[in-house]
Amino acid sequence: MLRRSFLQLGVLGALLGSTSLELFRKTRAKAQSSWERFISQPTFQRPRNPDTVVLEIATAPITVLGQTLDRGCIRQLNGQRGYTTTQAKGINLELINQLPVPTTVHWHGLILPNAMDGVPYVTQPPIPQGQCQRIHYPLVQNGTFWMHSHYGLQTQSYVAEPFVILDEDKSVGLIARSA
Repeated sequence: MLRRSFLQLGVLGALLGSTSLELFRKTRAKAQSSWERFISQPTFQRPRNPDTVVLEIATAPITVLGQTLDRGCIRQLNGQRGYTTTQAKGINLELINQLPVPTTVHWHGLILPNAMDGVPYVTQPPIPQGQCQRIHYPLVQNGTFWMHSHYGLQTQSYVAEPFVILDEDKSVGLIARSA
């Protein structure tokens, strides 16, 4: 009797495993289709231009108390972390998801178009691994903010960076002093 129960349990496990795998495939295909419909909107189809800043959502090593770990980051292609712009320039970004899982970027505290807000499954589907999203909109405020992932526990893994919007008058003074 024990052998028969063991075989039945094995068959049941295989059946559940194949059903779960099929459900996973369908869910993944549906998510990809949702992303493709979302990203095909004209607002996300703006081409890159010389002013476009590319931000990678990736991992980078950090060392704390002599121990090095990989943690999340949002960095420019030159390695600079975070993003600074002026209110007059607005936002002109391309996000590239280099993480092994989907992600989103939320612009904390900004007044912005809802589709750019980065809240997964509320304002947008997550950005799949290896995919890009163009972000382009005018700014109505300036100051110091932060951008961070709203997907899973990525913020807790440091997928967050400063986001500075300079006032045009103040940025001219800063540029003149640093020259």
